[in-house]
Amino acid sequence: MVKILKDLQTNKATGPDGINNRILKECSSVICDPLSYICNRLLREGYFPNCWKSVHVTAIPKSGLSNETKDYRPISITSNIGKILERVVFNKLIEFLLRNELLYKYQAGFLENHSTETQLVEIYHKICQAIEGKKGIQFVFCDYSKAFDRVWHRGLIEKLIAHGIEGSLLKWFKSYISGRKQCVVLENMKSEYLTPNAGVPQGSVLGPLLFLIYIRT
Repeated sequence: MVKILKDLQTNKATGPDGINNRILKECSSVICDPLSYICNRLLREGYFPNCWKSVHVTAIPKSGLSNETKDYRPISITSNIGKILERVVFNKLIEFLLRNELLYKYQAGFLENHSTETQLVEIYHKICQAIEGKKGIQFVFCDYSKAFDRVWHRGLIEKLIAHGIEGSLLKWFKSYISGRKQCVVLENMKSEYLTPNAGVPQGSVLGPLLFLIYIRT
């Protein structure tokens, strides 16, 4: 918990609860033990508080300004305290998945020391091998539209079970993905809150890892 608090980035946006990372980081020595107690109890009871499920969604342009909604990427701004609990779970879950080789071995995105450039190097290597061996080579590229928003909650839970997640932690994940509320915030204007029936928050700590688990065959 001390390391998580010390590593907080103070330039991150503040979530709906108004608590920013600078306060959490500067008060780390005081709040470390209480936060550890709260996180441990929530994990034992399999519960993610509703007050941390409210999300502000803001639109980030993919490249330059545009009047087309498809040219913007929705980013979820969640509770910074909630993200601390997410980080606790993430650190243990990624360790478990990697140790048991439960992630696709060629997965490049959303993993430490990997990136889309890793995948490009692998593709380039395959092309060079084919040319040198005077062999044909073919690639099939698939693009997920609104990928994070399309994660089916029931399917995700089944994938978590298949990956060995059970007991209070499985109950915690069910609580984490259900009952979320989100609204769009743009230029000091805010829409009404709605409850999504699918997806994982884009911009959260656990969202990318849960997506990798979901698409794992």
